[in-house]
Amino acid sequence: MINFILVSHGMFAAGLLDAVNLIIGKQDGILTYALTENDSIDELAVRIGTGLAQLHHNGTGVLILVDLFGASPFNVTSTMIEKYDAIDVVTGLNLPMLLEVILQRNNLSLSEIAMLAKEAGKEGIKVLSGLL
Repeated sequence: MINFILVSHGMFAAGLLDAVNLIIGKQDGILTYALTENDSIDELAVRIGTGLAQLHHNGTGVLILVDLFGASPFNVTSTMIEKYDAIDVVTGLNLPMLLEVILQRNNLSLSEIAMLAKEAGKEGIKVLSGLL
């Protein structure tokens, strides 16, 4: 099973996990981390590193989903690829992406789940007037 770490500015990641739990039920193997205005980047890195070590030993890989490319949560998590095997980072975290990867976490490899996250994230974006 692929495990997940969700990292965002503010409580966005925790809110997404709350929505997932409402839609498909409580999920194991998912940790959330928030970067708040009172946090240092070093503190965030320590917290994520602790969670990553825990999840890394309890699954077949860890996919880290972050909100923005190039921002602090991404910068912190991208350095962790050098320390662990079987992890990847995908940016643009959104609810359709998260639901899809959770539903497929037992059926796909880490690299397949990462590509699915990218596609599901893009496919979840619709413009209503373009659908009418």
